[in-house]
Amino acid sequence: MNLQANKLLDNKKGLTIVELMITLAILLIVIGASYSFYFYVVRAFDIGTKQSDVQQNVRLAKNIIDNKVRSANYIAITESEPEAEWNQKIYLDNGKIMYVKDGDTTELLSGLADGFNMQIEFEKVGTSFLEISITGDINGEHVYNITSEVLIKAIQESKFVGDTGNVIYFKS
Repeated sequence: MNLQANKLLDNKKGLTIVELMITLAILLIVIGASYSFYFYVVRAFDIGTKQSDVQQNVRLAKNIIDNKVRSANYIAITESEPEAEWNQKIYLDNGKIMYVKDGDTTELLSGLADGFNMQIEFEKVGTSFLEISITGDINGEHVYNITSEVLIKAIQESKFVGDTGNVIYFKS
């Protein structure tokens, strides 16, 4: 038994070129598969993050608008400025939702939605409900839409004018 062990240890024969080529080929296949899997995971994570960001911004915009218009006592859904007195306005400007209060204009999401395209639509539903539909996307991808109906608590039917549009004037 000792004699066989010595023969194995004394064997000075190295790898042949064929064995080396087969080993390198297998190694390249493993590295290639790992590389593909890694970039698949990174891309899937990036897509998931962007979709989550779009959803978060659309929901946030909806909640802010809901809270602002809920206690309005005058609402006009129109493309042109209404004749009645108002002190707040929500509208779109280059894919951004803008908010005007007492003459001061700000972006509704204040920079949170940079790189996002937003769309908004208002619709009067019945005598005291306002339907708000907001859609957000990133360069036409990762589109997310949410629609909600808001009960306008203190409004009279005569002070709720207009049917549909993407501009709303209101007074609280």
